[in-house]
Amino acid sequence: MADMEPVKQNQDLEPEQKRKVFIGSLSYNIDENAFRDYWTKFGP
Repeated sequence: MADMEPVKQNQDLEPEQKRKVFIGSLSYNIDENAFRDYWTKFGP
């Protein structure tokens, strides 16, 4: 078997507050409250 590298700990990841996600196809008319209401069902 090939040698496997150890899994790196989360130390190389950015803090959760700085992670970004791209969300396409948003309406130009959406406001922050509507956006937040929709996405809160998927998590904090």
